[in-house]
Amino acid sequence: GFDFEIRKYDAKTQNTLTGAKFSVYEDEQCTKTVTGLENISVNNLGIFSGKLPGLGTYYIKETQAPTGYKLRNDVIVINATTSYTLVEIADERMTGTLNFKKKDADDDSIDNLAGAEYQLYVFDGTKIFTDENYDYSATGTTDTFVTDKNGLTITGLPWGSYYLVETKAPDGYELNDKKVHFTISRSGTVSDDEEIVVNVSQADSEKTATLMLTKTDEMTGEPLKNAWYKVQKKVGDEWEDAAFPYYATNAAGELRIEGVKFGEYRLVEINAPTG
Repeated sequence: GFDFEIRKYDAKTQNTLTGAKFSVYEDEQCTKTVTGLENISVNNLGIFSGKLPGLGTYYIKETQAPTGYKLRNDVIVINATTSYTLVEIADERMTGTLNFKKKDADDDSIDNLAGAEYQLYVFDGTKIFTDENYDYSATGTTDTFVTDKNGLTITGLPWGSYYLVETKAPDGYELNDKKVHFTISRSGTVSDDEEIVVNVSQADSEKTATLMLTKTDEMTGEPLKNAWYKVQKKVGDEWEDAAFPYYATNAAGELRIEGVKFGEYRLVEINAPTG
């Protein structure tokens, strides 16, 4: 036989790759494999060494790409004209897709919040730009990404470590200044369309409100002290006692409750003022 080698490498870094498999065919249509050269694997150096049955033209197809790399769909032609033939085959890295969800820190039933704005950076602080469809582009001009009812998706990201920074919270929520870190790498989950998919989320806290009540004498208008109230919140069609203590009006007849989250509330008098 005639010796030949396949060397598998990363198209970007030129580093050799493991995990690739190939078949060698006698015909251009790749219907008849060369005996002993079906679904062959490169070794841990990214190399397969084998023998061809003779000089001539052969055809190679990749049957399995290394993890995190795109499977080549083309047919690689080799012309064996000497006793040794080297075939070098490069694979392109899969790009990454970020799926992001904006959560409500106070209500698990809310799957996603629309209207949050983010910017995306590489770990070294370099800002990421995309086209208008949020697909990564070295010449893109979009640098602010807004969640909708389904969240936020950024596609075409090269391998690397990234972080998101919230620049505007959804209406009614507090801005979360914590960075959302994620990594696009060959160890990620691969989708059917050969994208490395990363799912991350971040929760914002609801802004709080203050409830105020003034208790007065219906006849004289004078403020009334020591009227006691409890807070109830509407849950579905029912009113339930909320997680607040009981409150009493002060000498000015006033009652103030701070830190109230989103919802429909009512104050229920449980003890009237003396007299």
